[in-house]
Amino acid sequence: MRIVSKTLLLAASVALYLTSCKKTETPTEKLPLNAVGLVDSTSTDSLIARRTKLLTDSTWRYYEYFVNYSQDSAKLVFKRGKAANTINLNLNQTKFNTDGTCREITETGQQLNGTWALLNNGTQIRVTNSYGTFTSNIKELTANNFEWQSVDGATYGVEMSVFPTTDYSRTATAKITGRTWKYLAYFTNYPLASANLAYRSNRTYNPILNLSLNRINFYTDGTYKEVSETGAVSYGTWYLSNNDTRITVQQNGNYPAFTALITVLTSDRFEWNRLDNNYYYYGEQVAL
Repeated sequence: MRIVSKTLLLAASVALYLTSCKKTETPTEKLPLNAVGLVDSTSTDSLIARRTKLLTDSTWRYYEYFVNYSQDSAKLVFKRGKAANTINLNLNQTKFNTDGTCREITETGQQLNGTWALLNNGTQIRVTNSYGTFTSNIKELTANNFEWQSVDGATYGVEMSVFPTTDYSRTATAKITGRTWKYLAYFTNYPLASANLAYRSNRTYNPILNLSLNRINFYTDGTYKEVSETGAVSYGTWYLSNNDTRITVQQNGNYPAFTALITVLTSDRFEWNRLDNNYYYYGEQVAL
């Protein structure tokens, strides 16, 4: 949880928006090799079968959508629950069927029918409908998370079957302590309809800010330990307020305290929005 003084460059106006079932990504799951170092076709078939099941088991809805993803001017143009978005994908949802057909409800509520297929040993997905054919690289695929990037690297989608929400079955202290948190994403100018993407963990190009080394541990005695993006270690104190909806952190020494609104807190996900500078900073952290 850090102070960032850098801002991203202004992006060019957002010209390409979602046109149905678009998916593109590069795989995070490496293809298995056999004893002679060649791709094991049996295991590859198994990968395709697993991904087919994961895709067809759920209805996918957008959690986040980015443009200019591979550039300095990367922008978050949609995030579910965000007050201002450049595009509204709240209605959008996609269902992939085992017979190779798919159905999408677009952002306008229109229903589109099409076909889909996995390509390149299950590392890409192709969708065809009345708007055209769209091929994307699969970046991440689990039972609840489907991330893809367009083949040109420009657009990036995060789709989920169940959205993260604060878990009230346990206390906020119990959820935030006893684990190590790392950054998934960091945004600046968050109140704008197109917020700046300063960092994302699986993004190969993070020219503004690299938080890959950053780690933070909160302890039940009200102290914390943080390893910064440079590897420097700092210590401080923290506390919750406003019925555990806010967290205040202060580094030891002559440093100002800052308070953040907790927007999502589960045992493995922590999202917060700094109150200073008109909610300028937003962080997404996940537990290791």
